Amino acid sequence: MKYIDQVSDDEMHLLEEAFSWILLLLATTREKLGQIEYMEASHTIKVRGYEENHMFHRFYDIVNRKFETSVHSWMGRIGVSKSAATEYEKLLAHVNPVLAKMPHPVARQLYKDYISYAHRIANASGGILGFMKISKAEAELMKLSMITPINALAGEALEEE
Repeated sequence: MKYIDQVSDDEMHLLEEAFSWILLLLATTREKLGQIEYMEASHTIKVRGYEENHMFHRFYDIVNRKFETSVHSWMGRIGVSKSAATEYEKLLAHVNPVLAKMPHPVARQLYKDYISYAHRIANASGGILGFMKISKAEAELMKLSMITPINALAGEALEEE
């Protein structure tokens, strides 16, 4: 994976696990992992894995293969109680030094992917006729404020989602 060759296997594992942590972080707002949210998370990862124009398609293939096991493992270790949110936030903060090692456009794209993924999960269910789908708690968590924002540099071209 030429875009992320500069990260170690352990760091790569953190970047992969972040998808499970994001899903479970959002699940803490309801203290349960809903089937609809899980299916949306899984589908998003799967689709990104076979998008030929996506710079991380092989990375997403790996995430997809490990996703179900990862989610179940973290559910068993930390769960989705409201107090578990802090644990997932701490885990997600560990991606910051890894993203900092990557070329800026690559780190920026992965950051955008994490944010987009969180937004898709939060929008997956709930609401009335499409309104009020996202609770205040979800809206706050889906910003992923524990991950340092990576803004585009002047003149930087990024892949669109």
